[in-house]
Amino acid sequence: MVYYFKRLSRAQRETEEARLQSLKYQYDALKSQINPHFLFNSLNLLYSLISIDTVRSKQFIRELSQMYRYVMAQQNCERVSVAEEFKFLSSYVSILSMRYNNKFSVEIEGVPDDSRQLIPFTMQLLIENVTKHNVITTKLPMKVSIQIGTDEITVSNPIYPKDADSASHIGLNYLTRLYAAQKRVFSVENTGKQFIAHVHYL
Repeated sequence: MVYYFKRLSRAQRETEEARLQSLKYQYDALKSQINPHFLFNSLNLLYSLISIDTVRSKQFIRELSQMYRYVMAQQNCERVSVAEEFKFLSSYVSILSMRYNNKFSVEIEGVPDDSRQLIPFTMQLLIENVTKHNVITTKLPMKVSIQIGTDEITVSNPIYPKDADSASHIGLNYLTRLYAAQKRVFSVENTGKQFIAHVHYL
């Protein structure tokens, strides 16, 4: 009986390790899709900026280089401090602000904690989700609110749905599964007027 339970325990452990490894491979695949896509869009924007605004072009290049330095540093990491993630977010939001001609902004309430941890690129995926599914124009500027709480981070935005929005929410699905694998909650709610994401610390 002792032998049986040892075998059962080992089998369960191996199954869990295989599941986590599978999720890691899927997350790596997701990142490999996101990074070239974002870089392609960023280079297109840089090309258009160079001819009309050299100052903003230099700022854009500086922010983009900081972003990809972070991407390379976190490539094989499963966790990152909230403080590091929000430094990355600052560069990402700066680029989006230029891309949308200052019609996109993020308001942060609270101080990023260096002792708390998240899955890398969590915030980037959430902010990218906002831009994918919403119209952002002069008449409908987008302002995202982020609240850094004791137990979780809340990201909320008004909903200005795009016509014929056929996006798959793949980023949100991956985040849900990855946080569940760490026995933490990632959840979203749609009130019809607001979209809200809840991210529990690891």
